[in-house]
Amino acid sequence: MVATRLTVGAALAAALLAGGTAGCERSRPGGGGADTPAARPAAAGAAPTAAGAPWVVVVENPSIRMSIDTSRVAAGEGHPRLWLGFDLAEAWPAVEELKAPYRHYESHQELDCAAGRARGLAMRIVDTTGAAYARPAPDSAWTTFAEHPLSEPALRSVCAKLAELGGPRGR
Repeated sequence: MVATRLTVGAALAAALLAGGTAGCERSRPGGGGADTPAARPAAAGAAPTAAGAPWVVVVENPSIRMSIDTSRVAAGEGHPRLWLGFDLAEAWPAVEELKAPYRHYESHQELDCAAGRARGLAMRIVDTTGAAYARPAPDSAWTTFAEHPLSEPALRSVCAKLAELGGPRGR
């Protein structure tokens, strides 16, 4: 099961970063164009990302949007702990105990931006019926951004967005 969870995280990161972060759009009021995740309705159970909502888009492309839940950013042991949300353009097949495909996934991470390392604290997948599946993180040990399943460019983008928002930052 752990290998499946890591594969899901790596696949999400690969989809997010397809073509590199240079091709991803940064957060902007009103979201993206008609072909971007920001323009599509959120999956059942997914958090809103509209202007003024607690979810702030970090990067997006036509396949996937990665956001930070700013209402759940906290400093833990000197490093930010936050929930990252991934909204998918196309539903992905059910994995493990999910009863239906899913379009929304969340990963609770602790980041040490200065040292370039992260560790998972929990994960949550919401299937297309709205059922949520919570579980412990498969990546609970500190790992360098370069070796992390969510990828170095994605995690560096999160650190940059935290700095931009003035939230807790890694030391």
